[in-house]
Amino acid sequence: MRIGLLFVVGALVASCGSREPRPVAEAAPVEAAPAETAYAEVPQPPPDTRPSAEPTVHEPRRDPLAALLDPSAARARAPEKYAVRFTTTKGVFEVTCTRSWAPKAADRFFNLVKIGYYDDTVFFRVINDPQPFIAQWGIHGSPVVNEKWKNTEVEADPVVQTNHRGTLTFAMGGSKTFTTQVFVNLADNGRLDKMGFAPLCEVDPGGMRVLDSLFGGHKERASMQQQTIEQQGNGFLKSNFPGLDAVITADVLPR
Repeated sequence: MRIGLLFVVGALVASCGSREPRPVAEAAPVEAAPAETAYAEVPQPPPDTRPSAEPTVHEPRRDPLAALLDPSAARARAPEKYAVRFTTTKGVFEVTCTRSWAPKAADRFFNLVKIGYYDDTVFFRVINDPQPFIAQWGIHGSPVVNEKWKNTEVEADPVVQTNHRGTLTFAMGGSKTFTTQVFVNLADNGRLDKMGFAPLCEVDPGGMRVLDSLFGGHKERASMQQQTIEQQGNGFLKSNFPGLDAVITADVLPR
């Protein structure tokens, strides 16, 4: 997968193999690696004696892995507004996404969530001490899936909203494109606006408590090895960076 990752202080780092772009936190130094339920009785409605309608024909549900391995099919237009619920190892948070803020990003994010891409993805870059910055995730746990998505770059949208605390934005490569990685701003990072990072969603009230509590003890160390994470998957992170939090499931909520 082509790596998207932020950069700050005027530095662009190449993505996906040759360069790994990322916003560099101004005050975050890089460290060395080291019961049963009782149901009430409910009155039942009278039987429906109307003629039966024609049965609805449902499209067969796609195999989850097949969807993940076919980026070309993940091109649906997103609703103008939609909400996504992330269930994580630290709790649940929801984001509300507005397509007009960043149409291309909103479409890509909507499709990735719908096919289950973010399930079991790790928050591999959390900068929350001493100065909060971002929480980033979006490298899939399977190397096979990563290989399919690495060359699916989307050109970045113009910036409409500022990168204030609680906004969700795609991480980008040096060519101002993105693939699958996203981050949430843990602080007001308006300086990212001029670098072309366009927010598309906002964390709903209460959700930042979860994001603020994510484990950040490894700081930048895991993010420096993104190519290896892509190639070896979650097993590499588990073995070398214990304690990292993760997304369990991500779901588009019914409208």
